[in-house]
Amino acid sequence: PRVTKKIHFNFREPPRSGRAVIELKHVAKSYGQHIVYQDLNLVLERGDRVALVGVNGAGKTTLLRMLAGVLPFERGERVLGHNVTTAYFAQYYIESLNPHNSIIEELRSAAPDEPEQRLHGLAGAFLFSGDDVTKKISVLSGGEKTRIAIT
Repeated sequence: PRVTKKIHFNFREPPRSGRAVIELKHVAKSYGQHIVYQDLNLVLERGDRVALVGVNGAGKTTLLRMLAGVLPFERGERVLGHNVTTAYFAQYYIESLNPHNSIIEELRSAAPDEPEQRLHGLAGAFLFSGDDVTKKISVLSGGEKTRIAIT
């Protein structure tokens, strides 16, 4: 029978947010003459789930980047709720990995003061064990590179 592997790591329990998690008020965003959003109003509340579906160029990534606070807009306001912080994982994090490094070398370059045993433990928590840690970044799949980038 096939054994399913699971990634094991823990995030600290964040403080409870306010009811309104994030709000965009009267936001306008364009790229040159191309208007992507004009007078956009959006409120996301604690517990909401969001799916962005649309054709290429519809503004899905633009909206996510504005919500995360990594993309400025021409007009409007972004309001974070009580106890809310944002983070954004971009494609370029994967592209910033050194393809010539092994997994363990990449982890060591990100955390040079960590003991070797802890780096191996971290690799193991993200499903890289034994000889896997000597694999070069260049031979990893996109999913494997993502796991390295978020460690």
